[in-house]
Amino acid sequence: MEQGSGGRYGRGVRILIAPDSFGGTLTAAEAAEAIATGWRRAVGDSPVADSDVMSVPLSDGGPGFLDVIQAGLAAKGERSQTLMVTVTGPLGDAVPAMIVMHEQTAYVESAQSCGLHLVDRDARDPWVASSAGLGQVLEHARVAGAQQIVVGLGGTATVDAGAGLLAALGARARDDRGDAATDDLRRGPSGVSRVAWVEVGSVLQVWAGLDLIAAVDVEVPLTGRDGAARGFAAQKFPDPASVTPDSLEHLDGVLERFAGHVHGDLDTADLASRLGSGAGGGIGWALQCLGAVVVPGIDVVAASVGLDDLLEGVDLVITGEGRLDWQSRRGKVISGVAGRASARGIPVVAIAGRVDLGDRELASLGIVEAWSLAEQPGGLARSMISAHQSLADVSARIAGQWSGGAS
Repeated sequence: MEQGSGGRYGRGVRILIAPDSFGGTLTAAEAAEAIATGWRRAVGDSPVADSDVMSVPLSDGGPGFLDVIQAGLAAKGERSQTLMVTVTGPLGDAVPAMIVMHEQTAYVESAQSCGLHLVDRDARDPWVASSAGLGQVLEHARVAGAQQIVVGLGGTATVDAGAGLLAALGARARDDRGDAATDDLRRGPSGVSRVAWVEVGSVLQVWAGLDLIAAVDVEVPLTGRDGAARGFAAQKFPDPASVTPDSLEHLDGVLERFAGHVHGDLDTADLASRLGSGAGGGIGWALQCLGAVVVPGIDVVAASVGLDDLLEGVDLVITGEGRLDWQSRRGKVISGVAGRASARGIPVVAIAGRVDLGDRELASLGIVEAWSLAEQPGGLARSMISAHQSLADVSARIAGQWSGGAS
């Protein structure tokens, strides 16, 4: 079909709005509502005024994962139970966390217990942030009778390779003098750097009978150039621009040594290089040590909400997330949605706070257009202060371009 001034489609056009959350400004549900508002405002009395606009908020395993899972189960008429627990946050404060139980499967979200949003910007420091709270959530889910636990990974304040999680589940450690150092596992990489011996055999015995699934937001390794430290740690500091490559290399070295200690106890193949092991600041690696299977979080969510069925008969998909960059190509919502839609010949338009990919990279993902909120009137500041309005305005412009219906 060709796009022209008279409108791309006739009556009865079907639009699917399927975004992730937008950083700390809009949840996925709020983003979907803003996009739908802008679209409907723009089409008005145009030839596509009777557009069938459908919305399905999504997640890649990061913040909002449980909300989307619950909504997906409810939409299919399947009952779930919610358990609320109190656990240790990334810097030691008590935080609430939720477990969604569906039959014998428990869904948990790492961002609720060790998320970056739980830490004030000035206090952010991945050197001391711990994943221990997530380990406590997993233990609650096991005790509650879960036979399968699906862990949504993403949006964490941590880069501790899941050391805190392993400690919370019963792992033990010693320093190079042979003294007990288990508490150091709960103190982020600064504590982990003092560890010289780790024992996880007892943890494996307890968790051997459970089915663990790590629903990851990025398919990257634990260590190396694109790993948890060098690829993602900078954004977890108060001022990412001030973080030096040397400091990230040092952090990467701490994770590599710690993984070596654990691998020695496991007597297993190196898991640090596996895709998904770097998710959640390396929590993906710790879960794999416990036998977890790694899957893209968007795949778990897509199955839960019935995304493939929703795409049937759709003429245009609008998706989005906080930033469209190299990470988006490694298991994020936008790439997951675009891949499914483009395979059906459905054009995909993406909206992001910032767009750092070129036309070729976007085309390789199946995206025909990408709109950056930072490049709209008011810039990035307006998109943060008036996120809903900014997103709705961009959606209205998209509607005008694709339908000829904007004023």
